[in-house]
Amino acid sequence: VTTTDDHLFWNETDRQWEPASAIDPGDRLRTADGRLASAIGLIEATRHTADAYNLTIAGLHTYYVLAGSTPVLVHNDEPTVPNIIRNAIENGTYTPRRNPDGTPDIFRGAPGAIARKWGGSQIYDVPGGGNRYRIIINQYGDIGWIADHRYDKINVYTPPAAPDEENC
Repeated sequence: VTTTDDHLFWNETDRQWEPASAIDPGDRLRTADGRLASAIGLIEATRHTADAYNLTIAGLHTYYVLAGSTPVLVHNDEPTVPNIIRNAIENGTYTPRRNPDGTPDIFRGAPGAIARKWGGSQIYDVPGGGNRYRIIINQYGDIGWIADHRYDKINVYTPPAAPDEENC
């Protein structure tokens, strides 16, 4: 299958959604009929630069794409979570951001829906994210992320769920 490096595939071996770049030779991928197919690995010789798009299909969280003639389960794109954010959240490696005086950096927000949901949230640094990425966690436990200091556009992080038999 030709795909972007960060498109999520259900890796039955690791029992989690993983970007295509993390699929190892021998990992088992779920097919449309519920059987498992073995990945042969990434073929670097076929790597090329071209326009590519991750799909967002309304109402679907998972769907199948053809790998040759074998359909394999992939995850819907909701918006693309940068790998640096996904890894920090899934591995718990983000750290509380501090103001120069040592106090926690708290998002205050402007009036409106963003402030109602995210106001008072702790801001976290992302390892390797520099000033580009931040994670934010509100009082309800919702996890969001921002890029390029766009606190007016907080993206809600939803961990990819394992596929269930009804939705496959």
